[in-house]
Amino acid sequence: PIITVDVFVLVKYGLRIPDVAWDVQESIKNNLEQYTGYLVKAVNINVQGVFFDDRTSQQNQPGQISPDLEHTVEGHEVKTEPGEEADLK
Repeated sequence: PIITVDVFVLVKYGLRIPDVAWDVQESIKNNLEQYTGYLVKAVNINVQGVFFDDRTSQQNQPGQISPDLEHTVEGHEVKTEPGEEADLK
């Protein structure tokens, strides 16, 4: 099977967006191919915005992402929406 993946991310302020997108793309592609054996045709990275890491003033309002849903991909934080998983190594 050949698969295509669409990923939606927020990037931490101060990080280079192209570098983060590349690292996330490569990590997803490599993990999917390694663990499923599927050929990955494309991993489309959609940067939805930038977030600030100001946890002291951050309040979880409707539509905001909870801090406990943060995950790391090769040193970059990846945020997921509630109910989504970012099981990336």
